[in-house]
Amino acid sequence: MKAMTKSDKPKHLSRYRSFLLRLWMEDARSKTPWRIVLINIQTGSRRGFVDFEQLVKFLEREKPEEQDTDPEENAYLT
Repeated sequence: MKAMTKSDKPKHLSRYRSFLLRLWMEDARSKTPWRIVLINIQTGSRRGFVDFEQLVKFLEREKPEEQDTDPEENAYLT
């Protein structure tokens, strides 16, 4: 299945993000005991992170811009 490009996406999908977050612990004695993988459900792309700070920074960059959101369309999410 081919991933949608930005121009292929319906307008409401440009304001929607869906991810699967996978967390598991490696060796608690290591410098990075947690393994973090984020999978974009819409595109299938995977991204690994070495810590939670990097994960949060990535998610903040991925969130839709304020001008792209319509509160009435997203009312069902609250």
